[in-house]
Amino acid sequence: MLYLENKLHLFRKIVYEKRAEANLEELESLNRQCEKEYEKRKLELETQRDEMILRRKKLAENRYNQEMARLDEEDRIVRLRKDEELLEDLLQGLK
Repeated sequence: MLYLENKLHLFRKIVYEKRAEANLEELESLNRQCEKEYEKRKLELETQRDEMILRRKKLAENRYNQEMARLDEEDRIVRLRKDEELLEDLLQGLK
């Protein structure tokens, strides 16, 4: 009877140890898979962040260029008006 109980105990120990090892291997595999997925998504987010920074920089440059063009145009209009006034004054002086 004791021999049978020992055999049964050994059998259970072997079965449970194999099952525990299989579960541990599965968990380690899932952990590696999760780590790979984490690194992949982290890289994607860093790439998106870098692209967003570049887009914002380009937008800021475009806004700056547009503002400078608008200011140049306003300055040109002011100079043209002054030239027109001077021309009118010159013409009035000739009459």
